Amino acid sequence: MLKRILIAFENLGESESLIRYSQIFQEKFDVEVVGIYIKDIRKYEVVPPMAEGIIIDSSNGFAMKEWEAVEEKKAKEIKTKYSESYPSGKFIIEDGIGLEKISEKMKAFDMLIISKGEYINSNLKTILKFHTKPIILVPNKIFSKFEKPLFLDDNGIRANSSLMTFVNNFNEIYNFDSLTFGKEEPLDQLLKEYLELKNIQINRKFEEVIGNIKEYEEKYDMLIMGNLRYNFLVERLTGKFGVKILENSSIPIFIA
Repeated sequence: MLKRILIAFENLGESESLIRYSQIFQEKFDVEVVGIYIKDIRKYEVVPPMAEGIIIDSSNGFAMKEWEAVEEKKAKEIKTKYSESYPSGKFIIEDGIGLEKISEKMKAFDMLIISKGEYINSNLKTILKFHTKPIILVPNKIFSKFEKPLFLDDNGIRANSSLMTFVNNFNEIYNFDSLTFGKEEPLDQLLKEYLELKNIQINRKFEEVIGNIKEYEEKYDMLIMGNLRYNFLVERLTGKFGVKILENSSIPIFIA
């Protein structure tokens, strides 16, 4: 059962989607919502561009002060936006390396909600590779109702783990449509018995070839999928479907 969720912010533009989506959980599941913005110290190490042919010497502290000012302004703007919806809610602002700080903070949370941009950046890649708690990736400008999920089932361990984690956290949702790309296969008998014990109903659908997932996204408000088996480069080079879903999905994605 969910008790506390963490919302990780990176940009002001994505804040509205993250906040509105997190409000669904607060209203439906009565959870504590905490926001976080990490002022990434790696940004201070970027060598500034040349000015009139002269490279600015960052050792004098000028470049770092400029970056600090920009980060401080961004953090305050996001916190202000967050406080409009959560006047008494906690909002954490810290310096550090984003992915390391978020991983550390997640020890005290049940789930992470984070924005999914058009492209998966390095921070999100690392979080997806090493996370130990459920994650929901939220596309910008999407306001889902969290009522009808679609389970993307590759008959793998990771997908099964995501579904079971989803059920254990949101036990009022027990009827799922599942989609498998590949040849139709019967459920393992032990798995079938286990699903019956858990009162989980799965309506299985099969597609022989990988089609356009957006055709299904019009009917559902969330995808449940397993974590990537390999790193992003391998997945992309081998044409694995996981990366395509992560980058192209227009609805939130649950991964555990």
